[in-house]
Amino acid sequence: CGESRGLLLSYNTIRKEVANPLPCRGWALAEDGTFTVLRADGDEPAQVHPVQLWHSPYVSDTHAAAAPAGSGPLARVGNADLVRGISACLSVAGAVGEGITTAEGYRALAASCVRAADAHHWLGEADLGDLAGALAAVRETAEQVLAEYETVRDLTRRAAEARDEAAERIASVVRRLRGEAPKEAAAWVRGLTELRHAHGHLLTVKEMRYADAPGIDALAAEAEESLAELGRRAVAFLAREDAFDAQRADVEALVADAEAVATVAEAGPVAVRLDELADGLRTVTDVVAELDMGDATVRTALLERVAAVLGGVNRARATLDARRRALLDREGRAEFTAETALLGQAVTAALAAADTPERCDDQLARLLARLEDLESRFAEFDGFLAELADKRTEIYDALAARKQALSDTRARRAEQLAASAARIMETITRRCATLADADAVSTYFASDPMPAKVRRTADELRALGDSVRAEELDGHLKSARQEASRALRDRTDLYADDGRTLRLGAHRFAVNTQPLDLTLVPDGDGLAFALTGTDYRSPVTDPDFAATRGHWDRTLPSESPGVYRAEHLAARLLRQHGASALADADDLPALVREAAQEAYDEGYERGVHDHDATVVLTALLPLYEKAGTLVHEPAARAAAQLFWAHGTTPETRDSWTRRALSLARARDTFGLSTAIGDLEEELAGALDAWTRTGSATGEDTARAAAAYLFHELTAGPGGLVLGAGTRTLLEKFRRTVGSPAYDEDLAALDDLAARGQLAEAWISSYAAATGADLTPGDLAEAVAAELCPDLPRYDGDAPPTATAEGLLGTHPRITGGRLALRLDEFLARTARFAAHDVPGFRAYQRRRTALVGAERARLRLDDHRPRVMSAFVRNRLVDEVYLPLVGDSLAKQLGATGDGKRTDTGGLLLLLSPPGYGKTTLVEYVAERLGLMLVKVGGPALGHGVTSLDPADAPNATARQEVEKINFALASANNTLLYLDDIQHTSPELLQKFIPLCDATRRVDGVWNGAPRTYDLRGKRFAVCMAGNPYTESGARFQVPDMLANRADVWNLGDVLTGKEEAFALSFLENALTANPVLAPLA
Repeated sequence: CGESRGLLLSYNTIRKEVANPLPCRGWALAEDGTFTVLRADGDEPAQVHPVQLWHSPYVSDTHAAAAPAGSGPLARVGNADLVRGISACLSVAGAVGEGITTAEGYRALAASCVRAADAHHWLGEADLGDLAGALAAVRETAEQVLAEYETVRDLTRRAAEARDEAAERIASVVRRLRGEAPKEAAAWVRGLTELRHAHGHLLTVKEMRYADAPGIDALAAEAEESLAELGRRAVAFLAREDAFDAQRADVEALVADAEAVATVAEAGPVAVRLDELADGLRTVTDVVAELDMGDATVRTALLERVAAVLGGVNRARATLDARRRALLDREGRAEFTAETALLGQAVTAALAAADTPERCDDQLARLLARLEDLESRFAEFDGFLAELADKRTEIYDALAARKQALSDTRARRAEQLAASAARIMETITRRCATLADADAVSTYFASDPMPAKVRRTADELRALGDSVRAEELDGHLKSARQEASRALRDRTDLYADDGRTLRLGAHRFAVNTQPLDLTLVPDGDGLAFALTGTDYRSPVTDPDFAATRGHWDRTLPSESPGVYRAEHLAARLLRQHGASALADADDLPALVREAAQEAYDEGYERGVHDHDATVVLTALLPLYEKAGTLVHEPAARAAAQLFWAHGTTPETRDSWTRRALSLARARDTFGLSTAIGDLEEELAGALDAWTRTGSATGEDTARAAAAYLFHELTAGPGGLVLGAGTRTLLEKFRRTVGSPAYDEDLAALDDLAARGQLAEAWISSYAAATGADLTPGDLAEAVAAELCPDLPRYDGDAPPTATAEGLLGTHPRITGGRLALRLDEFLARTARFAAHDVPGFRAYQRRRTALVGAERARLRLDDHRPRVMSAFVRNRLVDEVYLPLVGDSLAKQLGATGDGKRTDTGGLLLLLSPPGYGKTTLVEYVAERLGLMLVKVGGPALGHGVTSLDPADAPNATARQEVEKINFALASANNTLLYLDDIQHTSPELLQKFIPLCDATRRVDGVWNGAPRTYDLRGKRFAVCMAGNPYTESGARFQVPDMLANRADVWNLGDVLTGKEEAFALSFLENALTANPVLAPLA
């Protein structure tokens, strides 16, 4: 302790403050910080000294070390670091609180924030208050203020520099004008103009931020004084008569230059010179107007001289503008023509490049941008703008049409791909039903072309932008694989007898493998629609279809009872290639085989009918080579002879002969010409018109006769041919007749038809009497020869017949592999077949396809094909509980297979449960596995208003459709499952209509096609299943009609689970397997 007076000062390290002084005579500091002070109350000696005790933080190191250690975040930092850190933060806060007015102060504040944050890392900890965030905010604010200080300093510097630059500019102009007075008006004008611009710039500098406004005002006043002084001197100079001689000369030079401008680009410099001259003159006018001149006459004279020069400037400007407009029009038209040509090429290129709808939009945007550029460049030409507007419309229409066409093409392509994929999926589904094991399923979906094609189709649809249908295809393919796995397990667990029977509980049922489809079958004298596997029959009543009756018994367009398909193929090749080309063919069998392969819908069997057609051609080609005009049938030759002899004049015969010969020479020189066909049509028309009045000849015969006439006129040796058989017949006939009575009778008749009848009767009688083999064609030719004795003729001795041997096909015309052929008859018969029978059969096929398609759509067959839900799992609950219940009921209705099969079929299955138990899914599964047609009827659609099976009594169209479904199912009878869902929404009276199905009568009264009908289902493979909710839509309990409940198999799917709790609980896990890709194969 001390003995003298003292003054104790306590310093707060955190706040950096000294506490109030404490005077004392002595003091002592204990280990625990207890501070003992002898007070210094006076200067006088005393026996009693007051002592004060203070509790202070000044403890010794030993005492501090002995204190218990803290456990909080502050203790973790330590007292020393806390003191230093808090002190630094308080220093920053104090500096902010005191206020800073200088840049150095803000710079020091930012540095303090950085030092505090760097030195004390724990300031950023959240449990210590996150003081680092506050320091960062203070530092950021300080730096922003510093940046603002720098900005102000920079702006102040720039304003000062601009002021000094403007002042120097003004001083330079003043010095130049004061030092040496200009000798020309142009120099004075330029000086005054420059000084005015400098003065204006000085006033602009004044508007700058942080500019020295007083200093600038002083400079502006000096500039105004200088401008006034120099203005007076300039006016004194400009008042002279010759002051503006140079400007007048410049104006004349500018006028000459304006008239001599050759291009629009050259007019730019001239316009700049005009603007400079006019600007200088305006400056003189302004200076003169501002000066206070005592003599008004001087001002007036000066202004008049300036106005005269300005007039010259305006004249030069007008001259330049006129010249520029003329040049602009000429150059603009040339440039516009070139630009529009380039635009047309760009449009063509854009249309070629726009191969997708998206690219159409891109190309349209590019072209429209180019049009906008042209509009801005030619804005001065109204005519061009109108033409560009038309171009805009044309471009938009062209690209829009292109886009629409591409969109339509893409849509059609997507439709085609989707339809093709749907057909492939049907094939995949059928193929999956025959796979033997799991390896076969995996191999099929991994390597078979069909699934691969579906995947490629899905990728193509995605490329076309139709991702929805692509995903749908992927889903269908995945569902098909899952269904294949399910079907495989079912075949292993449920099927027997190589898939012919299905086990449901204790019963086995026959499985129908015939797919449900609509066909046409004979029905009495007509045809009827029939559903495969069922008793459904509906007669075809279309009158147009009845007209195709002649084709109903045929199966191919290439064959009929009168024409063998190999004959049709051979005749088609003769018409297409000609006999000479076929005779010269290097490999005739290969040619025939290729033609047969191309006509895939005509039913040619490879190795059979192509072989037979080759044999037929081999037999016919030698006949064709020698036949000449005998290739035409005798009936056609006879009609041509009669027409040529009795229906023409010498003039018309000469004209047709000359034209035919000329066209034949042209054909031989240049190839086939349509004019030959036109001439034959002309001949056929004339012949047909003549035969309508002269004799009965069909249109086909007229055409054939016209073709023969052209051939005879151009290829014959002269005259008309007479076949060897006909010539021999007539020679024998003449020798047999003997007397002239026949000739006299024939000559006595004037009517050609009567003469023909007479000649035909004589010749027919002769043939019948002598047993001569006389065909109708030979008879017609013989009659024509008798009626046209004056026509020039020549004999045709080529053999007309041959026999094709070694034929492999079967046909009524073939006997023992041999087919007798007569060339002219063969060509005529096959030509008529190709012209009438083949198109008629194809029209019949199209009509039949359209009728079946329309009926299929009307019956909505796709709705009656059962489809198992892709997530369906045949779990233990289904296998051990539900399927046996369904099997017991179906055994009564359908009849099981085996020795225990019942003949007294009947019954009805009624399933009750709340929604979600899988009633419909179960029925769909059973129907699909048994191959039954499933007709589903919705109870809500029927409603309570339907009480009968007459569609006419239904209250609305929806209910009527459901009643028609019921009648359709009853009419189909065999292989049908009628399923009524949600019967709690229907009338009990309607449900009672099905009671007869539960007993042995199995008869139900309904209405079919508007007529009452009793459906007899005894012995039919027909079943009825109903499903309902135990509660109605109003919440009341649903009551099954007693008479129906007493006869039907009624099962509550919830009640039958008694004792099957384990299977029920396990079904949740089994059903959940499908949701996991890894476990899904186990489902």
